[in-house]
Amino acid sequence: MRARNLELDVIKGVCIIGIVFSHAKHGLVWISYFFLFSFYFVGGMIYREKTFKNLLLSKIKRMYIPFVMANLFAEIICSFLRKTTKYFGGGGYSWNLHVISILKFNLTETLMAPAWFLFPLFCISFLFFFLKKNIKNDRIIFGITFVIFVIAVHYRNVLQKIEWNSCAIITNLAIGLFLYTCGYLYYHNEFAKEYIEKGKYAFDFFVVSIILLCEAKYYWNYYIDLRAGIISNGKWMLVTCISGIYFLLYFSTWVVKQGIYLKRILIYVGRRSMSIMFFHILSFNIFTLIGIYILHDTNTVSWTNALYGKWYYGYINAFIGITVPLIFGYLLEKAWNNIKKLKIE
Repeated sequence: MRARNLELDVIKGVCIIGIVFSHAKHGLVWISYFFLFSFYFVGGMIYREKTFKNLLLSKIKRMYIPFVMANLFAEIICSFLRKTTKYFGGGGYSWNLHVISILKFNLTETLMAPAWFLFPLFCISFLFFFLKKNIKNDRIIFGITFVIFVIAVHYRNVLQKIEWNSCAIITNLAIGLFLYTCGYLYYHNEFAKEYIEKGKYAFDFFVVSIILLCEAKYYWNYYIDLRAGIISNGKWMLVTCISGIYFLLYFSTWVVKQGIYLKRILIYVGRRSMSIMFFHILSFNIFTLIGIYILHDTNTVSWTNALYGKWYYGYINAFIGITVPLIFGYLLEKAWNNIKKLKIE
């Protein structure tokens, strides 16, 4: 396996941990300011030239089917909990409406909210496919997507009203397509990779990227909710994109080369980022039920149904949201491997 693939796993690992911590309302929420940008960027890095048919089948297999199966599984669990307890998570929608919504690649409730960006990412891969098919010069593609990006950010207050899955779909397609293009161009640019890995000022830019991310979060009152298309400052959003992605690229390179245990952990988490994304909110819900019905905790719950109110709840929720999906994923993978061995024998 090429080292670059390991670096992608590290990036995905860092980003999914950022998602879980931000949803747990932990102090590390500033990570969430660039993790979704990075998923679009990574999508471009792993893009490969295919026929339209093969691309469609690949995206259905890797994105649509996991989306449907994970949501159906979560709804079964939520339906059972609603009937056997006073559990109120999962939105309370009827089974028929929920299934139809899932098959339409849409969501009508908040439990599986972290999956919202899969639909924009699904569409972006095909938009980029058509650009590559009709425009041979990558620099022209970059220029077109950057112009679209600037226009979308400038008119974001109007475009955010066009929604799909409670997502400002046009804004996300425009921003995501530009970052997707950047990811593709970076992956195929040996000079850029060499500069970040061995450049004289690579570490200096890494430090600057951390400072800029902290500045955007703590000192400039900068706010962004990419799902809703809310961006308080377009220029700082671009700074956040560049700084956050550079931070992840340099950090992933360093971890792969220097890390030992941290490298193994992040790669393991990154390779299972999809299952964590789908099931960490469900894990929050289960933990909440334990707190309500066993510990008799009376703290108010939020849209994630995660218990708040005490300083350690953020750590517990984040830990639960990462480890529970990993454990279940490991057990399912092991069971599947055993089934395949039995078939061979």
